[in-house]
Amino acid sequence: MVNKISASVIPIDELEARFNLVEVEEEHFFPEWQTNLFEIADTEKQMLDKVKAGYFNLLRHPPLLEHQDGSNCSLAIFR
Repeated sequence: MVNKISASVIPIDELEARFNLVEVEEEHFFPEWQTNLFEIADTEKQMLDKVKAGYFNLLRHPPLLEHQDGSNCSLAIFR
């Protein structure tokens, strides 16, 4: 029997640990997504790398927000 896990109740780091998942940064992982594309400048590539790094940082370490009453809550993003 297959067990289903709701994406809204399990953080990505637990999925990585449970299923031995690793991030793949190989350029040719999905070649069909990279064919017949226009060229972008080096500065644009650097900006996209920063955006990607920021996205994965927020995904793995969501920020803590404060309620108006001073208590903290965890912000669940990208789920």
